[in-house]
Amino acid sequence: ADEGPGEWHRWSTVADFVQASNDRSQGAIEPSDTLCIAESMVRWIVLGGAWLGVGLQYIALDRKPEDVCEIKNLARGQSGLLLCLELVSTEEDMGTLEFAGDGTLAGTATTLRLTKPWWGSQRVVCGDSAFASVACAERLLENGLRFIGVVKSATRRFPMETLGAVTMPVRGGWRSMVSIAPGEERPKFAADVWVDRDRRYFIRSCGDDREGDEIRRKRWRVLDGGPVQDEVTLRQPAFAQKYYEAASVIDRHNRIRQDDIGLEKTFVVRDWATRVNSALLAMTGANAYLLYRGSVSGDGAMTVGAWMKELCPGMIFNNWERTGTRSGRGGGSAVRAAPLREFPSSGVSGRLSPTRKVRKENPNAAYRKRCAVCSTQRSRFVCS
Repeated sequence: ADEGPGEWHRWSTVADFVQASNDRSQGAIEPSDTLCIAESMVRWIVLGGAWLGVGLQYIALDRKPEDVCEIKNLARGQSGLLLCLELVSTEEDMGTLEFAGDGTLAGTATTLRLTKPWWGSQRVVCGDSAFASVACAERLLENGLRFIGVVKSATRRFPMETLGAVTMPVRGGWRSMVSIAPGEERPKFAADVWVDRDRRYFIRSCGDDREGDEIRRKRWRVLDGGPVQDEVTLRQPAFAQKYYEAASVIDRHNRIRQDDIGLEKTFVVRDWATRVNSALLAMTGANAYLLYRGSVSGDGAMTVGAWMKELCPGMIFNNWERTGTRSGRGGGSAVRAAPLREFPSSGVSGRLSPTRKVRKENPNAAYRKRCAVCSTQRSRFVCS
């Protein structure tokens, strides 16, 4: 994306935001003992083919309700706070990134880039089939991280046929195979199969195959007397329990961003960079809400909507790191805005409303007033 000044400028409007978000998250959030790697989809609908003209990948997936562009991310396995993001661009651009090429799978290269700040910490990385492979588990173990992942398509050096031929007549059963290097006594890797509704295959460099906590699910059954709600129990191994406890946190983060905050559905844009940046802003809001929920116990916690109403005024009317100037009256001299020691609050949530005045030359267009802070930009919204 750096072939020319124009291309670099278009990417910088998004890449700088991603880098700043990564730097702030890594400096302020301490990772838990488990990390979850997955993807987030940003709603984007365009015409004219499967690729945007700016190098951002456009994906039409049957399992997704809307066409999207993709962001890979890494999160804490307990709270779901996002730690690191990576934009997915064209295949040519992704091939120039660190760890790409030389036969390295794309999922393995992405995992190595996102987890690099925590190499040597012996944390457990949980990844789905987009990232899981024997090669990914090996590369992470070489760099001081452990791995648990579900294998589907990346089956090279994985005993898929052997585990698939194992007979397990009931749901909840599992079998394991281990890999022991010559001259060593303890296994480095294990390949497992566990039967739920279907067979699920795991590659891991940690954990054990002891029995974990039972899974309890509510199911409706049709009996002679009519439909009855019943509780179904299912056995699961300890490694599957550890994986699924962490694997769903990014999905929960995505639901908060897309369904509860809903910025991608309510904020209409015409520029791809504005759409991606607004999604990054919504991710920051979801991070803030998850941090709030982690500090509040009981049923008194606010909903996402109520929390955002409290958060937005604080983001708009804040004096943190304030370095702007305000024009003085009379001689037009600039008076430096002094930062306040405390955040000003009137106790009433702020809101923005459009101006009622319209332009003389175009009655359908709102009149834009000069901003009282920067004094140069004009806006059709005023504080009320």
